[in-house]
Amino acid sequence: MRIDSSGGLLIGTTSTDIANAGTVLYGGSNKGVLTLSSTNMQSLYINRSNDGTLAEFRSANTAEGTISVSGS
Repeated sequence: MRIDSSGGLLIGTTSTDIANAGTVLYGGSNKGVLTLSSTNMQSLYINRSNDGTLAEFRSANTAEGTISVSGS
């Protein structure tokens, strides 16, 4: 893990190139951007122990949509 000169956090990589496997939370003018990149696996798992919202999408701090699970 390291922090680059723009303040970005790099985990498992030394490059912000999305072609490299690893996790990057960008700093500088791209702050707030997160990339997850993997070579041989899914890049993201989202789990919850019961039904409900897994993710919420927002614009101008207003909810615009969700991804939810219900049932099996």
